[in-house]
Amino acid sequence: MRVSRKELVELIESIEAGGGDATELRAELSQLEPPARPQMPARGGALQVEREELTTGGRLSIEVGDLFPGGITTEIFNKLCDLDGQYNLKQLKDMCVEAGLSANGHKKKLAAKLLARGYFMEVEPKIMVSTEGVNLNEAHEWRGKPGTVKIPEAYLKGLNFEIIAFVRKERGGYDISFRCRGYEHTPDGQWRFEGVIVDSSHRNAQGEIELAQYSYHPEIYLVDTAFMVYPKA
Repeated sequence: MRVSRKELVELIESIEAGGGDATELRAELSQLEPPARPQMPARGGALQVEREELTTGGRLSIEVGDLFPGGITTEIFNKLCDLDGQYNLKQLKDMCVEAGLSANGHKKKLAAKLLARGYFMEVEPKIMVSTEGVNLNEAHEWRGKPGTVKIPEAYLKGLNFEIIAFVRKERGGYDISFRCRGYEHTPDGQWRFEGVIVDSSHRNAQGEIELAQYSYHPEIYLVDTAFMVYPKA
């Protein structure tokens, strides 16, 4: 596999950051010619520069794209960039070790491993169960102080999947998560989720719940939105 000079430098840095020996790679690097400066075009001509180096998104697609069902989408890439800014290399390495994952790689690669494993998801608050009558064909909402909200058990049965949807930031959206009984890809290209429970509790800056709020929806649809699925045990 042919790699550019920049990719080889990054690979060497990644190996050495993980405590590995990159002596042979450095020897190969020394034999590569330094990147040539592009020549200015003649008057009236067009500047054509061959681009061999991969973009960051392209490199991530090669390195960790297979960790996600839909590959490195724009939403997942933006999430990894956010995590890159929120955590330093040591923090991400420590989290990978704690999760039983390899701690080798740059920050975005480590963040991708953790994201695919289910890290960086909000802690699920405890939900109390009641025995009130239910109608699974209608939407419902419950709210109250933390620890006081009671949801009929029928709404909570069979929630086999947890979904994280990466809503596009340019639309004023934010990442949301919910549980559902099942999902399917419809003929018109939408994703349909049935038996959905959404946690929209209000949290303070420390992540503590100030107002517990949950809603049930017989079905919801996602269109042009990347998402990840975690089967529940």
